Amino acid sequence: MTMVATSRLGEARHFGAHAPEIEERLALLAEASRVLADASLEPPAVMERLCGLVVPLLGTACALRLLSEDGLWLRTVASASSAPESRVRFQALISQRMRADEGVAAEVLDTGEAQRVEAVLVLPLRARGRAMGTLTVWRDAPEPRTSEPFEPFDPGEQLLLQELADRAAMALDVARAYAAERQARQAAEVAAGRLSRLQHVTAELSEALTAARVAEVVL
Repeated sequence: MTMVATSRLGEARHFGAHAPEIEERLALLAEASRVLADASLEPPAVMERLCGLVVPLLGTACALRLLSEDGLWLRTVASASSAPESRVRFQALISQRMRADEGVAAEVLDTGEAQRVEAVLVLPLRARGRAMGTLTVWRDAPEPRTSEPFEPFDPGEQLLLQELADRAAMALDVARAYAAERQARQAAEVAAGRLSRLQHVTAELSEALTAARVAEVVL
């Protein structure tokens, strides 16, 4: 067992998880590492795969929101839902345009800590010490069988969801860095091509002896 897995095992035991639950959670983390690493470095694939990991194993529905470039807004970029009835309610919830400096999301982004409001858990997407957005997970209450109050997320589940969010954020951060590097490389290649053409034209013009030849070179 790796050092990371051993650490997660100790944390899960600390939060009261039983052996079968611990094994399931470690298996899910291993699967998360595999699928997020195999996302072909494309941000949409990273985000969709994160929602696919969360639903239906850890929640009825989930939505991933990313900060806009100016840091003022959160926009929904991926979502998933396991049941038609919850999908309608959840889509109504996440379709609203959300400011990043208001409500629960603002507190999550400022503190870097998850916040729960009734059956909705909002977690930060954290990478390199900064928040990139939020992961919102909704869990429907089960059919009432006992008089005990409904607790949608136990501490171990919240810990697991935060670990998934952090791994997705790191994968997304790598994907963005790769995309920026690729764009910069393409821009450099275009600039190099233009410079080469300019040098060629300059050399040809320096040897042109007639107006007709100058016009030919320019064209």
